[in-house]
Amino acid sequence: MPLGAGDCERLRDGLVAQPVNTASALAYLLAAGWLARRGSRLEAASRREALAFGLAVAAAGVGSVDFHGTGSPAARWLHDAGLCAAVSFVAVHDLAWLAGARRRVVPAWAAAAGAGGVLLGLAPRAGGAVAGGLGLLVAAGEVAVARRGPRAGWPPRQRAAYRAGVAALAAGAACWWLGRTGGPLCDPDSPLQGHAAWHLLTAFALAAWGHATLSPAGTPQARS
Repeated sequence: MPLGAGDCERLRDGLVAQPVNTASALAYLLAAGWLARRGSRLEAASRREALAFGLAVAAAGVGSVDFHGTGSPAARWLHDAGLCAAVSFVAVHDLAWLAGARRRVVPAWAAAAGAGGVLLGLAPRAGGAVAGGLGLLVAAGEVAVARRGPRAGWPPRQRAAYRAGVAALAAGAACWWLGRTGGPLCDPDSPLQGHAAWHLLTAFALAAWGHATLSPAGTPQARS
């Protein structure tokens, strides 16, 4: 299947195959830059996490731009590995918090992202399964962290950011599903693409999660 064929927007000849989906993918790079800029002002542990997460989100952006735009030979791998890097950071962060091993977040994430990249290089068709498995792991981890109660002590702005991120993620998933190729809202020639909305909303969701979680007030150490 051609790159982007399942994402509704008509594939065009030229340098950029899907202009709307490509332009919207730049939102990940904006989110990554914001995370890195904000992270540079945090204390050491939170700064390392924020910069690593920003790198992961940037990787997702680069892969998505290539996937929908230029379509290089490595585009599918860059897209899937970038998504794996971003989602695996959230999963690793949750697992590290639950295990009381916050200092190991960045090296554990680097190992997980690297392993995912190797797996996707060896089995390119495993992208959907890897993304689905990581999504389930993130959902379970977020529920487990919520039940342990660390977010109860967050300042109002952090709680609001987290809730806004969850709402954006849910809305983005709906846009992706309804706007996919063959979906009820799919119009290949429309400048309003469901997959583009998915890009914008999930970029916001990742930035909101980072804002809420990767800060001194978002960690158990800050409240102990």
